[in-house]
Amino acid sequence: MASFVANAQTKYYFFRGERIPLIVNKDYVNVIMAEAAGRTLNATQLFQEFNLEPEQEHSAEGLVRLRLGSAQRVSEYSNTVESLKQSPHILYVFPFFERGEGVEPIGTSNYFYIQLKSVEDVALL
Repeated sequence: MASFVANAQTKYYFFRGERIPLIVNKDYVNVIMAEAAGRTLNATQLFQEFNLEPEQEHSAEGLVRLRLGSAQRVSEYSNTVESLKQSPHILYVFPFFERGEGVEPIGTSNYFYIQLKSVEDVALL
């Protein structure tokens, strides 16, 4: 079982007793949109400067992957995240984390996905 910890700017998790550092990917964030905002997304001034990409793999209601642009400085990333959090059209903002060179970063959200070994395991939930 893995546990996640975030203190100030240091993010990490423990796996089998080992501390594993997490590196924030500053190119993307996941946002959870307010229900009405999804219908007027293109008209929303806040998003006109960003390239929005709907999350295809896990198309949960209101979940949108937002491309911020590459090579942002930490201060730019922080300012963008804070601006998004202030928008009435956005309920939550979640980071992406690096997974290694040549591998797509992994996004986070308030949704949990569980892989079952068999259909009978549903009863265990």
